[in-house]
Amino acid sequence: MKPHLFRIFLIFLSLSIALPVYTQPDQNPKPKPDKTVLISPSFAIQFPGGDLAERFGTNYTVGVGAGLKTRTNWIVDGHFHFMFGGDVKNTPELLSPILNDRGSLFNQTGNYGQLNVNQRGLYGLAQLSYVFNEWGGLNANSGPVLSLGLGYMYHWISYDNVGNDSPQILEEYAKGYDHLRAGILLKQSVGYLFLSSRRRMNFQLSFEVMQAFTQNLRGYNYATGQNDQSTNLDLIYGIRFNWYLPIYQKGPDQFYYD
Repeated sequence: MKPHLFRIFLIFLSLSIALPVYTQPDQNPKPKPDKTVLISPSFAIQFPGGDLAERFGTNYTVGVGAGLKTRTNWIVDGHFHFMFGGDVKNTPELLSPILNDRGSLFNQTGNYGQLNVNQRGLYGLAQLSYVFNEWGGLNANSGPVLSLGLGYMYHWISYDNVGNDSPQILEEYAKGYDHLRAGILLKQSVGYLFLSSRRRMNFQLSFEVMQAFTQNLRGYNYATGQNDQSTNLDLIYGIRFNWYLPIYQKGPDQFYYD
């Protein structure tokens, strides 16, 4: 065999050996994100800003959500939350028409009535999120997550008259002092989502910012004796913890919980 033909033969033999190595599928491919139904109870501590800070202090929320995480790590979900807190500011001013000179409320027996004043609220929202599993994700389903949400919020002042013996703050009269407000809600959050590969520990910790554009739904303000048609910008900053119950897709149309 001539030398140049022998060299061609060696090159061909080398390529014949090398091609299967480069063309065969990876025996240990990188895991891909799962398609997952997510059910999520949550708890948050929230701090007010904007107009909301003039009426309330720190509050808390509990909520529940459900949604779908796709194989491309997008999450579409909905959430419903209940807000509660005990820090209501300027209570004497809010109840000034029915308090005496000492700032006390009389009951129907002529004694001092006992009144507990609290913050209450409800809001629901739809949310779109993306999980950046390539940025510090411990597995294909985990990583930093950014979220945007749109919803609707109600918040008001709750009056609990112990013994129900002060009629000036009960039933329909209470509506004149509860300052019920509602409006469109926007939400932005950043956090970290962890869905365990063993599917036993699944949670998210996030920092969230919300803006609610609220109006007084009662119209008439008993404290001022005037109609209230103003629009408030209510800001809320919160730290939220979500616990996830994932239901993973097993087949084309089958899901299972592990």
